[in-house]
Amino acid sequence: MDGIRPTVASVAITSDPGDDDTYGAGDVISVTVTFSEDVHIKSSVELGLDIGGVSKKATYTHFSGINIPGRDGESSGAAINLGGVSEVVLTYTVAVGDADNDGISVIGNSFRQKNDRIKDLVGNRANLSHSGISNDDGHLVNAPGGL
Repeated sequence: MDGIRPTVASVAITSDPGDDDTYGAGDVISVTVTFSEDVHIKSSVELGLDIGGVSKKATYTHFSGINIPGRDGESSGAAINLGGVSEVVLTYTVAVGDADNDGISVIGNSFRQKNDRIKDLVGNRANLSHSGISNDDGHLVNAPGGL
């Protein structure tokens, strides 16, 4: 270990809501978390979003490395860590009833790994503290509910 912990360098909403800046039901909101150096992520991670005053979770469920195909050709979920990643893209699929007229927010310090710790390539645990994003009016949500 070199004693230098990786940090969250930035958090950004990176999906395109379209010409009207609005996501509808079934649209995917993407948020990119960038680290100060490559890290290993060995289990799912999540990030808190505020959509219209309601807390939602953007998730990332792929491991760092290369997924090994199973016998049926589908991913086995196993991963070989040949190197790390410096960016993680987490997604949330807009549900019917979601609405945010002043723009979605990313909740500060909400980036979490469910099981293992995120570590750099030499084993230093990552500091996951990060700033939030307040009401981004370029990312509105309008997915009205049905009857």
